Amino acid sequence: MSRIGSLFAGIGGFELGFSRAGISTAWQVEIDPFCQKVLRERYPKIAPSLLSDIRQVGKDNLEQVEIITGGFPCQDLSIAGSPSKEREGLSGSRSGLFYEAVRVVRELKPRCIVLENVVGLQSANKGEDFKQVIHTLTKIGYGVQWRILDSQFFGVPQRRRRVYIIGCLGQECPRQVLFDSPSGERASKESQTSREDATARVGCSPERRVASTLIHPGKQYLSVMCTDNLIVDNRGVRRLTPTECERLQGFPEGWTDEGSDGVRYKSLGNAVTVPVVEWVAKRLKKVLDLI
Repeated sequence: MSRIGSLFAGIGGFELGFSRAGISTAWQVEIDPFCQKVLRERYPKIAPSLLSDIRQVGKDNLEQVEIITGGFPCQDLSIAGSPSKEREGLSGSRSGLFYEAVRVVRELKPRCIVLENVVGLQSANKGEDFKQVIHTLTKIGYGVQWRILDSQFFGVPQRRRRVYIIGCLGQECPRQVLFDSPSGERASKESQTSREDATARVGCSPERRVASTLIHPGKQYLSVMCTDNLIVDNRGVRRLTPTECERLQGFPEGWTDEGSDGVRYKSLGNAVTVPVVEWVAKRLKKVLDLI
């Protein structure tokens, strides 16, 4: 049975997407206390294997898995924070944890890796950081392909562009996971209808059929939420509720209901969009013939 190991697990979006593709999770690594609480509640069988600090994990305390996933921290890469603040990129204390993920991958040598981050990764330090990511992964033996995927084309009405990076060992081709053709047109057309169908489930008004990206730029988070994610209903103008944010990210309702609105907004803003991960997982399973 193929399994994944989840680094920077957050509230378990990678695990949920892969489980819907028929691939289970062996272990999780996550340092945030609230996210740990969600993971223990939603994945009780994996809870004994939950570890907190990526700097203290490796081959000595992690099981061998076929796939390692991770949405490594984006705070030093994102352009969503204060425009006057220079991005530290991979030299920052948070996004620099990418190198710890690489160390874990180098020690465990999974068959495949799936990484996710903000599109700002590609422009940080004039593109040098993204070059470093690709170079580092190829240096440890992985063939690499990447693509920007927008959540609004995968069944949820949210504009959320994220770069997904697939790395595979040996002769296996990661390009087949992310692309049907050189232009990638088929994947976008197949998901267009599901975006329209999802609008009503979230509760967006006809005037705003696709929500802005859910983000968490540090202390400004709540004000950004109020500014960028407003909807109109019979009560007037209001911000999205945590439940609506769960829907926009493809999680079941109540997935994060163990916490206050503030921590729920934060964790959901940092999460991956589950239907996007599910799409990647199903294609990865098919390409690699995983069972």
